[in-house]
This record gives sequence, C-alpha cells and structure tokens, in this order.
Amino acid sequence: MGIPKLTTYLCDNPEAKGAWDFYKLENTRLVIDGMNLMGSLIKSSGPRGNSGDLRCGGQYAEFYQRVCEFFTDLRAHGVEAIIILDGIRSSEAKQATLKTRFKQRIKLYAALARARDQRDILREEEVAISPWSTYVMTEALVNVGVPCITADGEADSVTGALARLWNCPVLSNDSDFFIFDLPGGLIHLRDLDLMRPCTRKVRRFRRSKFLQSPALSSFVGGIEEGLIALAASMAGNDYVTSQELRNLRPLYLRYHGEHFLCKALFWLAAVKNCTTLEQGLRVVGQNVRDSLRVDLLDRLRFSVAFYNITTPGRQGEAQQLVNVDSLYTTNIRPHLVCQLDKFPNWLISAFRLGGFSSMALTAAQGQPVSQTGIYLEDITQDPISKVDCDMRGVMYGIVLAAGKREAEASALHVSELARGSGGLQVQDLKVVAKRSLEGLMPEALPSLGEIEAMSKAERARVVLHVLGASGFVEDLPIGWQIPIATLRYWLCVPQRVRNTPQITDRHVITLLTGMLRNCPDSSGPAYETAIHIKNLENLKLFLSQSPCSPVARDRITPVSMVSGKLEVSAIHIFNQWQRIVLSSQQLNSVLNFPFPGLKLHVMYDGVWAYSTFTNTRLSNDDIRQPVSSPLLNALYFAATTGLEIVPSSAKKAKTPPTPGKSAQSASAAATSAHTAKVTKTQLVNAFSLLEIEGDEESEEEESDKAEEQRAMPLSQPPVQKVGGRRVTRKTHPRKH
Repeated sequence: MGIPKLTTYLCDNPEAKGAWDFYKLENTRLVIDGMNLMGSLIKSSGPRGNSGDLRCGGQYAEFYQRVCEFFTDLRAHGVEAIIILDGIRSSEAKQATLKTRFKQRIKLYAALARARDQRDILREEEVAISPWSTYVMTEALVNVGVPCITADGEADSVTGALARLWNCPVLSNDSDFFIFDLPGGLIHLRDLDLMRPCTRKVRRFRRSKFLQSPALSSFVGGIEEGLIALAASMAGNDYVTSQELRNLRPLYLRYHGEHFLCKALFWLAAVKNCTTLEQGLRVVGQNVRDSLRVDLLDRLRFSVAFYNITTPGRQGEAQQLVNVDSLYTTNIRPHLVCQLDKFPNWLISAFRLGGFSSMALTAAQGQPVSQTGIYLEDITQDPISKVDCDMRGVMYGIVLAAGKREAEASALHVSELARGSGGLQVQDLKVVAKRSLEGLMPEALPSLGEIEAMSKAERARVVLHVLGASGFVEDLPIGWQIPIATLRYWLCVPQRVRNTPQITDRHVITLLTGMLRNCPDSSGPAYETAIHIKNLENLKLFLSQSPCSPVARDRITPVSMVSGKLEVSAIHIFNQWQRIVLSSQQLNSVLNFPFPGLKLHVMYDGVWAYSTFTNTRLSNDDIRQPVSSPLLNALYFAATTGLEIVPSSAKKAKTPPTPGKSAQSASAAATSAHTAKVTKTQLVNAFSLLEIEGDEESEEEESDKAEEQRAMPLSQPPVQKVGGRRVTRKTHPRKH
C-alpha cells in the first residue's frame, strides 16, 4: 500500500536520518490508521508478542485481549486515541490496484493451505487476516471506550486531516503518510513496541525536516505543496501505478536521489517556469503520448487531491467525522462524495460506529464488492463466497431496490470480485428485489425507508426467515437465536453449493462446544454495543467511560501452532460458517439491529476447533464432555431438527444438491408439524433443567427427562477411567 519502497528509504537510508526525532508518547491525542494497526496487533497476539497460527481462521480471544491491553496502556499514559477505519470503496481510480491486491491474497492463502509451516510463506510484513478480525477489534474498542469511526471512503486522507486539525501524531505503517503535511508527525508501527507502547521514546517522522535536509533543501526549498504531492504521485501509488508511469519515468530517472520521490522532486524543481501544480501537470502532459495523456493527468489530479489535507473541505470533513453530535442530526455531511446523505440517519449512525455493512453501501455506489481475500479455503472446492449468496442478495435488495419499479428492481445486479477457477473473477449477483414472507409480518421484504417504522419483532422475523430458521429458534434465549440460526443455514450449504466438503455431526459438536467453553450460560454470546444506544447523552458517556473488561485470561487457550500439513477441508468448512455468521451480522445491521450484537471473540477459536476436530483419539462425547450437557443437547436439537446430519463415522458421500431449493423450504419439507411441536417442548424442558436447584426431582420430572434424553440426538453413555485412560462403558438392558 502507498508508495513502493518509500518506507525502506525513509526509515533506513542515512539521507533521511535528519527527518526523524524522538518522541515520548504520553498526554497527547493520537489518530490511528485502524486497518494497519489491526494487522500489527494480530501478528503480536501470540506468546511473547509473536503471532499464533494464522491459518486456522482466527484466534479471536487472544486478539481481543491484545487490543484491550494496547489501548489500556495508552490510556494509562494519557494518550487519547481515536481509530479511523476505511469505509466505502467509491474510487474507480483504485480498482486496478485493488484487483491486483486481491489476486495476491488469493495466491497467499492458497500457499498457506499447502504449507507445513506458515513461517515458510509469510514474510515479516505480511499477515493473514481472519474473517471476524475487524468486528472483534471494533468490539474490543467499544469495550475499552476508544472511539472507532468509519470514514466515508478511504481513511488515509481523513486520518491525516484530523491529525493536522488536532496537531497530534498519526500511527500507521502506510507510506502515504510520509507525504501528508502533518505538524504532529508520523509514528511508524515498525518503530513502536506494541507490547509496551509508552515505556520509551519512539521515533517520529517530520516531513518538514525531510524537505529541509541538506540533500533536498538547496534544490527544492520552498517548493509548493501541490508539486510535492505531484512528485509523490509520479513515484507511483495506489492511484497511479508503475505501469501507467512507464513512459514518464525516463524523464527523471537520471536525476539525483535513491528513490523515485527524490528524483521527481529534483526534476520538477529543475524545470523552468514550473512553480505551481497546474504548471507541473502541463509539463507532464507535454511529455506523454496523446493516447495516454488524458487518463494519466486525471489520475495524477485525483492522487494530488488525495494528498492535499489542508483544504477547508477536508478539514471540515475531519471535524464533522468525530463530532458525536452530528451522528444523530438531520443535516449530516452535506458535502459527502459518497452521497450517504440519501440514507436514513440510523443507518449513517451505525455506519459511522462500524456496525453497518460497508459492503451494501459499496454496492449502492455502483462499485464492485470484494468477496475474497480473508479466507483460507480448499481451492479444489467452490469458493466460500458462494455459501451466502442468498443472504447477500437480500441485503442488496433492501438497500438498492427501494423506490424502484418491480421490473426495474428485478433486473438489478451487483458486481462482485471473488475467487474463480482461474483466480480472481468479476461475477454478477442477482439482487433479491422481491421475496414473499408468507405467514410473517411483514409479508414482503421491506425497503430502507420502511425499516424504521417496523417493530423489532417484525425485523427479527425477517432475519430468521432469510436464515431459514423461522419456527426453529424462537424458543431459545435471544442471545442464542442468531448463532443457532447460522448453524442451520450452514448445514444447508450442500443444497446451495454444488462442490463443497461434507458437513458432519462432529463439525456441529465442535462448534457448539467451542461456543459453550467461553460462554457457558444460557443467555448466549450477545452484548449491547454503542450502535444500539440511541440516546445521545448515553452514547457520549458510553464512548468516554466504558470500563475495560477484557476476556478472562483463564478462558484463553494458550496460542499454539498447528504442526504438519493442514486438513484444508476442515478449515474450509469452519470458514464457511464464519462467513455466514459475518453475513448474518451485516443483515442484522441492514434491518436496524433487531438482535443484539454477538461476542465473536468468545464464539470461535480456530486452532482449538481445528485441533479438536482432527484429533482422531477424541470421540464426539470426549469433545462435548467439558460443557453443560443439557444446554448443548438443546442447542444441537434446535440447530439440526428437520435436517439430515451425516454421522462423522459414516462414509463421507456428498448428498446430491437440490437445485432451486432454499434453506427454508428444505427445512420445512423435512420437518413435520409433530416434529415442530416436539422442538418447542424439548427446548423448554432443556433450558428449565439449567435452572433447577438441588437434586430432588418429582416422578413426573424424571419421566419427562428420561423421554427427553431418548429423543435427543446426542446421548452420553457412561464414562469411566481405567488405568488413567477414558473408556466408554456400554450399557445393556437388564435380563429378567
């Protein structure tokens, strides 16, 4: 990201040594590039500040803990931090760079799937980001009371403008920040001790000192701000690639300097009558072929505007972005380049606080939506992005089809970037513009304008209907309804995806046991976030005084590395479920949060799930033994009722897909009215068992419990220890 090789030049070259000073990070504001910091904290969330195994799909409890510890240390030293995250991808100029980056990620994850050790693949600056990482970081930031704001589009310019407004440093490893005019300077992540960020002075880059260095000042002293940004653009970045500059670079290659930035600066300074940006662009245009001139100059202008953070518009954008009062006013951001002002205020508020799907809003801007880059998957199978196409189509329909005629809405498509047989492919996903919700209120998918007038119960019914869980999870506590609904949707993947690994009962038991290990009570892994706090004063109080209560250390499994070659199909299947959970949270946000947020950091541990599932010495009963049996049985029953579950001991023969059959219709066809009635009785009985105190039970209760255990799909035979080894003792009916 940013300008190639500029970080190495400015950080390590003696020519740039004078641009750095030492800075004590305390009693100051600090604006942080959120995506950059996330990658660095993931790499340092293992033992002794190293990364754990990044191939298994996320060790979220450890990452959550690292985020909490990092910001707790900053707060203890008087550092008031704010995180800025990327928002909508609305720039067509960056599409070529994004596609190249996605192709690189597909190759990286394919190589990780084949490697016996991730250290053979990942370079020092690379990190494999897991599917839920952004959500888990946002959850941790809310927990420690650190504001986390989503920008309209690219976060870099807004981050720089806010730091300039506050006259404070920026924390990032993006080389674009070397070009921004930041009076408070740049603290590069490679120079910061992430385990103890405030214990010693840290190096800080000052652009003004760099331009005043002996190597530059005599040639480019007093050069206009626009020409500095033009020189940086001519060095190449995400908007102007090296390929597009190939005909221009021979003009300044012969000039002094060890980096293209210095060479371009010297060339612009040497050209006669070139003191302003427009004069510089005219000189560039005169040295480029006619067929390339218009496109190159447009890209250079866009790039220069990106680097210019001193304009009143950019400063006003930064000021409004962090003004909490503006989140709930009617006149929100009138000058938005992404036109968010056409959406309801509740949506913009949720988007600002990191809770609304930027994917749906990117589609609303007509830009391709990325569906790749964060999943380690079996490349011999269909891509993971196929498992939730129906859910994404519904989200796009709610956001895009509002106010359109039926014929026009039914023809809508969204372009998506996803892994295909030949690498990255652009594919069209049909928008679900009209969907019947028979027997439910409302009876059809709502538009964005109708959602605010709907009750929470009505919006919840829509979510459960799309997940194919209506009539199966409503008797569960509210905190368990979405996790179990996602399991039902996931178990129907073979009906929607033709080429996919077989899901067995062992997969289900492993996931449920993993959730119950860190969330053992019947309330479920749910929590209220700042997104759900609609009172302005309470929101301000929540963001400023939220206590730090990270996950208890004794609940975190020590990070370990998976040794040997991976069983990629197991990780592929678990990542399918992660993908569905993530999409369910986005659907929940599109429908204005009828369900509380999920504590994703306690729901899944990739290394534990993979190691447990692939350990052939553990039976299914061994896996589920540490957690509450009645609760696990109840959740398993709710997740699997009416669905065919393949036993892990059976031969893994894939069930032929049923074309055109949704998860809801498949579930309904396989479940009779009698089964649905039993479901409710089973759930009520199972959860009432958790509240019984003492050992006394009436004869009627004992009879109900015995009948319940006979009907449960998971029964635990008695277990005894023989010579330190666990042995399952078979029980036989007593002979009379």
